[in-house]
Amino acid sequence: MCLKLLIYDDAPEFGGHEQMVVRLVHHLSRLADIRVVFVLFEGNQALEKSLPPGVDVVKVPYKSAGAQVIRSYFSWRHIARLVGIFRAHSPGLLLVAQGGIAVSSTALFAGRIAAIPTVSYIPM
Repeated sequence: MCLKLLIYDDAPEFGGHEQMVVRLVHHLSRLADIRVVFVLFEGNQALEKSLPPGVDVVKVPYKSAGAQVIRSYFSWRHIARLVGIFRAHSPGLLLVAQGGIAVSSTALFAGRIAAIPTVSYIPM
């Protein structure tokens, strides 16, 4: 049985937590029983280029920014878009890569609405 893992990261830059999650993806991509789908901010080309071959990439026009904790509560259009993307891929698990508690937090709302088991990954 193959597990489909959907990873979400809407950070606008390629920083430390992206490096950690990319290492994880490189490891997981070598396992035959895990398929990785990575949803990322369309402007983060460094993140996209660092992913190994075979990882499905979905780009979104939304990025985490200042006051993200507050923005997430008012980003319902983006959250609805994510719910659609998440349901279309129907992953067994959603991993939300966060460099801090607010980064990528819209995916936490979308995962809950889509009823997908969700894990927040904050590497420290």
